[in-house]
Amino acid sequence: APAGLEKTVVLGEYQETHSETQEILDILSRVDLFRDFPMSKAAELYSMIHRQRFKAGERVIAKGTRGDRFYVIMRGKAIVQSDGSGDRAGKIYGPYDYFGETALVLDILRTADVYAKTDLEVLAMARHDFLYFLRGTEIMGSLRRLARVRKLVSWDLLGNSAAFCQLTATQKTQLQSIMEDIEITEGNLLAKEGERMHYCYLVAEGQVEVLQEGRQIEMLVKGDFSGEIIRLLNGGIGLYTLRAASPGTVYRIPRRGMTNFLRKNPGIYVRLTENCQGR
Repeated sequence: APAGLEKTVVLGEYQETHSETQEILDILSRVDLFRDFPMSKAAELYSMIHRQRFKAGERVIAKGTRGDRFYVIMRGKAIVQSDGSGDRAGKIYGPYDYFGETALVLDILRTADVYAKTDLEVLAMARHDFLYFLRGTEIMGSLRRLARVRKLVSWDLLGNSAAFCQLTATQKTQLQSIMEDIEITEGNLLAKEGERMHYCYLVAEGQVEVLQEGRQIEMLVKGDFSGEIIRLLNGGIGLYTLRAASPGTVYRIPRRGMTNFLRKNPGIYVRLTENCQGR
């Protein structure tokens, strides 16, 4: 072996680097966006990210600026403020949550300020790397849908819904990524009794009647959820008709997306089946 100090391999440095790599890959494997990527993509992803640290109260993203990075939280918490104030209540994100994707996938300016609520350590990915890595994947479509939904009132709606108020920030993001906002007018049929179920619904604005054999048995209003979860997941026949009683907006969630969401979050499945018996 070559002699001399300049040829010496410092094992401590290697072990530290190896440990850091393992930690970062473990964190990324816990993020929904990257969870199903093959190992062959891990090295490519790892090469595109770098760590950043922020002190509590420090601004991470400034509203109205061009989006240049995507962030995954390693440690600490971040708070999202759409009103430009760093000291009011807002969306709180913690480890394994991500933010900053909206401006990147929609090619718009930042829609909110993001501050470090505590000392914060994140993994950051530059705009062009993020878009290049996700090119041609289904994830890009999901992110565009998520970005659109996040611009609406769905976060607060989920927080005030009896069915979903206990969701964590990560779970809210997961659910938002499969929600589609639908404008309804009076008389629109969302589901029909006796037909196979394909969607469940969360009412955002307006009223939706629940009918059985032509009789109204319930009126759904803002925050109410309807899905006959067990029948929906089994691809069963619906027992109720859902009809818009007024103009408004509902979020439609497809059977496949809801099945995957509940498979990842079995505790929510239990709560939904307990709280949404029948309709």
